[in-house]
Amino acid sequence: MVSAWAMDYLWKYQDANNVELASMGPVSSNISNRLASTETNLVLGEFNFFVDVGVSVEDRKIGMGALISNRTRHVLFSSAAPYAGLLEPHVVEAKALLYGISCCMQMWYTVITVFSDCQRVVLAVNSKVPCRNEFGMVLNDINHIRNSFSIISLSHCNWSKNYVAHSLAKRALDLDETRVLWPSLPADLTV
Repeated sequence: MVSAWAMDYLWKYQDANNVELASMGPVSSNISNRLASTETNLVLGEFNFFVDVGVSVEDRKIGMGALISNRTRHVLFSSAAPYAGLLEPHVVEAKALLYGISCCMQMWYTVITVFSDCQRVVLAVNSKVPCRNEFGMVLNDINHIRNSFSIISLSHCNWSKNYVAHSLAKRALDLDETRVLWPSLPADLTV
């Protein structure tokens, strides 16, 4: 049985009721097939950053996954990080975004196009409207780090475009370390 919290997460924050059926082409474990489906509103930049979360309610754990690819869809690095505890879905997605853009800064990627499948976070970060709650504090941190980038844009994408980041987030649920970085995708990751 799916918990009420999980269903709320899916329907309110992941646009599950608005996802269009898109042809994904032939099934493959190649990242470029996942990023190159027929969705026309995904405009890739020179460096493209994808971020997502996975949640284990039973273990009270959150996993954050992120990857950077270049314009030719070659993965330059990927990362997975666990987080203990449960938070509201939009706060979790914002924390994952904060984690991911922090990784980008540490690796000296200062010109990036960011994609998240959480429209609420994308709209909130882009609006820069201050709020004084846990979500607002994470948004403030995101906007503070965002000012360190030469160029950064944040766009919403459907879950089907964010599948690899989600796979990394699910992998993070099994990690004990604080984070793992790979110079590309993990060799055993199947997408």
